[in-house]
Amino acid sequence: MADVPIVVGINRTQDGSIAVARGRSSMYSLQKERISRRKHHWGRLGDLPKLYRPRMPLLSEPVDLVVEGYSSDTEIQNLDAYRAELRETLDLCRDAQVVLVSHHLTHLYSAFYPSPFEQAAGMVIDAQGSRARHFTEPVELAPGASGDLLEVSSFYRCERGGVECVAKQLWHGDWADPAGLGCFYALLTRTLWPVGEGNEGKVMGLAPFGDPDAPGLPELQVREHEVAIPDEWMKAFAQRDRYRHFVDGTGSFADCANLAAAGQRAFENAVMALAQWLHDRTGMADLAFAGGTALNCTVNGRLIRQSPFREVFIPPSPHDGGTAVGCALYGLIACLGEGSDFRWTNDFLGPEPVPAEVEAAARDLPADLAAQRPGDLAAAMVDLLARGRVVGLHQGRSESGPRALGNRSIIGDPRCRTTSTSR
Repeated sequence: MADVPIVVGINRTQDGSIAVARGRSSMYSLQKERISRRKHHWGRLGDLPKLYRPRMPLLSEPVDLVVEGYSSDTEIQNLDAYRAELRETLDLCRDAQVVLVSHHLTHLYSAFYPSPFEQAAGMVIDAQGSRARHFTEPVELAPGASGDLLEVSSFYRCERGGVECVAKQLWHGDWADPAGLGCFYALLTRTLWPVGEGNEGKVMGLAPFGDPDAPGLPELQVREHEVAIPDEWMKAFAQRDRYRHFVDGTGSFADCANLAAAGQRAFENAVMALAQWLHDRTGMADLAFAGGTALNCTVNGRLIRQSPFREVFIPPSPHDGGTAVGCALYGLIACLGEGSDFRWTNDFLGPEPVPAEVEAAARDLPADLAAQRPGDLAAAMVDLLARGRVVGLHQGRSESGPRALGNRSIIGDPRCRTTSTSR
């Protein structure tokens, strides 16, 4: 192993992504959708040689360890082909290992170890993660429990010296009998937007327009760390014709908004109950939260303001796109025994821009777009926006996560009825 080890983490599932840790402090990460321009683009064979390696310079250097993360989809069935692709594409050191890590643990490593906390409780909630037979961390299962059970939420006691799983909610995977908060919000989303992926944010945005009491639906059932979905909710989700306003314009906007409001409230209240249980169970003052549900800004605000935890940390990439970072950190810390000084102080983890590629893109702009590199960027942008222009901003390393926060942004003044564009 080199004095400065290089660890590659790869997320092989939804929101495909790669991360490279170089030593204790340097971290690079790139999501597949940034290259393909397809939202939530799943990881697939061919990504490493065709998409990632040409854009991540560190992938050309000798690699000490590769950590792969899979979930419960079928990609793990291609394990042998992925291993062959790794050997053909990367310069693996002589003693380099390739290891697997289960899904919720990758979420946890992406949240706790880059957090400011020395110790904290950890909470991971999504629709479904790895199967029990593939769990990396020790988990006490009920006698006779099937290895096919899926993790839907996981709870941890975390310290810099190691993490301990204190509980998991498991589910058999039958969507006719769902369990857990991730499943609940997924079904709520599919009822309102049955086509496409990643519409959960639309449900969260719709909720403030509705009356949560109007549908007359109950709270979710929370028993310690487990969440059950009452039959009344399943009956509501079955009324697809009633909630088609955002599908084909039929149905009532008010009905859709009311369902979103009721679902959002039930979801928030259940998360708060889980946080209370976890605080009581671990006695930790702080919380690291990850998984797809941690993209819900409204519940995050309630956790920060109202939960028993003193501080709450949520990474910029709490969804599956951030699990490549978790894979790389797991490899560096748990496998190689190295410490990590990487902290989420910003979300700019993409590779450095290549000046020649930027210049070429600027030259190829359509005639109605203008490119400039002003000396005072902020002043130039303010001037353009004040004149009703739309500004496309490209600078520095790209973001990790679903929200552009300054390096890749399209900005305009919504008060202007007519606009023109500049870059």
